[in-house]
Amino acid sequence: MNKTREPKAPKAKPTREERAKRAGEERIEREVKLRARRHVRPIAIIFAVAVLLVVATVLYVYFSLGMRYLVYSNGTKFIGRCAGNSPIVGTVYFTDGNTAEYDAETRTLTYKNGDAYVGDLKDFLRHGTGRLVTKLTGDVYEGEFSDNEPHGTGKHIFANGDVYEGDLVSGRREGQGTYTWKSGATYVGEFKDNLKHGQGFYTAADGATYEGQYVADLKHGEGLYRFASGDSYRGTYVNDVRTGYGEYTWANGETYKGGFINNKIDTRLLDENGEFVVAEDGSYVHGEEGVYTWPSEANPDEPKTFTGYFENNNVANVKEKVDA
Repeated sequence: MNKTREPKAPKAKPTREERAKRAGEERIEREVKLRARRHVRPIAIIFAVAVLLVVATVLYVYFSLGMRYLVYSNGTKFIGRCAGNSPIVGTVYFTDGNTAEYDAETRTLTYKNGDAYVGDLKDFLRHGTGRLVTKLTGDVYEGEFSDNEPHGTGKHIFANGDVYEGDLVSGRREGQGTYTWKSGATYVGEFKDNLKHGQGFYTAADGATYEGQYVADLKHGEGLYRFASGDSYRGTYVNDVRTGYGEYTWANGETYKGGFINNKIDTRLLDENGEFVVAEDGSYVHGEEGVYTWPSEANPDEPKTFTGYFENNNVANVKEKVDA
């Protein structure tokens, strides 16, 4: 069975008082929105003006004062005053975290650790000719640089008074050079990895001299040593000691020609391990005989001579050479 819908009651019309109240509320709402818009507009204007002032300041500094931010191919950065793209005064930032202040007028780069460099630069790395003062050690280097390191020829003045002048490779003494110690001793010759290496001439503080071969700062190979006392030795060195064949001349005219072991007259043989060779009977095996001569008071023109074997600076009790 169909149900019939009852008609809705018509809405009551607002009264005059209600309409007036509603109109007043709408007017107040419009005034609030208008005031809000009027309040926001000055803030936006102030912000825009501030941005324009900042931009103007940056442009003024950039164009009028010559301030630049430069980045070089090696990663080094410069911030400071420039003439075009040529730095004049400013701060340098290196890729290793180090910084330095640069002054083009004096060609000086002053690092944050106190080191100071005056000279040629390539992308703010020391390259060319210059002078570096190291604050921590007090050392001074004057000469050629390459990629920030002493390289080429130069002079290194150490704070302790020593001086090196000669070839350098990547900051190390390498090639020909002269090293002078504060004591007065000197070395003129070849270097490798900061050490005497190759052929050289050394003069000790007491006047003794050595001319010969070096390996890793030690006399090694053939050489001639002249002692301050007047003695001399010409022969073989192994790790800074007389070992092998040599000729020793004393200032009083005595001479010895023969084998040496550990700076002593010794004709015994050594194996590949540096040990003495021993025969089956337990005796030492000797090599070539040594010859010892000394002046004769009775006949100065005919010195006395002894030919035989020696052990530890003494004549050995060996009549014949023993085969191993």
